[in-house]
Amino acid sequence: MTNQLNYYVNCPICGSSQIKEVLNKPHAFFTSGSASVEKYSVALCHNCSFVFQKSAYTKTYQEAINKLYQNYQQSNQFDFPRRDPKTLDALDFVTHYINIGPQTKVAEFGSDRGDFLYLLKQQTGAQVVGLEPCEQPDAKVPTKIASILQPSSHGQFDVILMKQTFEHIVDPIKAVNNLKTYVKAGGYVYIEVPSLERITEYSLEDFIPDHVSHYSIHTLLKLFKGWSIITWHHEHFLSVILQNKLPQTYLSETFDLSQQLKQLSLFFHDFNKKLYDFKSALIKQSNMGGIIIFFGAGLYFRSLLAAFIDELNRDNLFFIDDNLNENIEPCFGLQRANIDKFKEQPVLVIGCSNDIKSQQAMHHRAATLFSKMSYLYLFSSFSTE
Repeated sequence: MTNQLNYYVNCPICGSSQIKEVLNKPHAFFTSGSASVEKYSVALCHNCSFVFQKSAYTKTYQEAINKLYQNYQQSNQFDFPRRDPKTLDALDFVTHYINIGPQTKVAEFGSDRGDFLYLLKQQTGAQVVGLEPCEQPDAKVPTKIASILQPSSHGQFDVILMKQTFEHIVDPIKAVNNLKTYVKAGGYVYIEVPSLERITEYSLEDFIPDHVSHYSIHTLLKLFKGWSIITWHHEHFLSVILQNKLPQTYLSETFDLSQQLKQLSLFFHDFNKKLYDFKSALIKQSNMGGIIIFFGAGLYFRSLLAAFIDELNRDNLFFIDDNLNENIEPCFGLQRANIDKFKEQPVLVIGCSNDIKSQQAMHHRAATLFSKMSYLYLFSSFSTE
């Protein structure tokens, strides 16, 4: 595999060479905030409308991501088990559509500490196991080493979970083919990925080196042709439940490829402009000595700030995050915002989330804290309260 950015010329799903670069960043950071890629590129397939990170198909990217994930536990800043609303919604969705009990064998790819499996076992009594490509010293549930890019060496399961995992996989065709070695006949797969429909509708920033693929419901269903689609929604993320059974059943879907390509092309044209405007707004506020408060100190905050931190005045950067108990943000050393101090001062608040409902909740909360606030969703227009 070469280091050249244009190495991967075919679509990972349909194999077409009709792809076009729609987004590039000269220097993009992973959500760890400490690792980066020098060239980041996103491409659009004009044969099937799949959006994917072209720069992920290089040797340098694979080396970077392998090194990053060897020592990367993204959930450590949260109490175990994490019970945020989106996790609990996913738990309700899975248990509503899949009959899970004490005899059900459930495995999760990308289980990390095992928060979701722990909650699932607590609710259903299921036999759970995490699947990770490397050792997980902080795992709180039984965890085995496995990769979705390799056939199963641990037998088959009744249910496979992939929650915020499938978008990281560089070879989705191989992953889908290998899934049938992990799932029993009649078994289920739950997939949760960021929704391209939501991203384009609300200009959400999900274009980070961590994510290789950006799925719409059309491209995900195309990829899983031959599986029975039980149900799906994209309230927060794109969540799909599939079953390994014959005959296959499909959800009816109307799809206009030409219209989809037009909408995606317009979105990326607008998004590139918003990316430039967003960076300019931050630098301008910082150069004027203005206070910038990042609402949310999680994964997207890290990727965002790492790209701009050297151009901003750190003395005027602060954070708010109800899920972080420390007064010093651990990645960049930002101090927690003193709400009483800044309540009457002009501040620029940045909503750091890739979920529109979370951003709206952040906006509402910030409006109750600061009387002279300009609020900026990631790569959207200014909104002033």
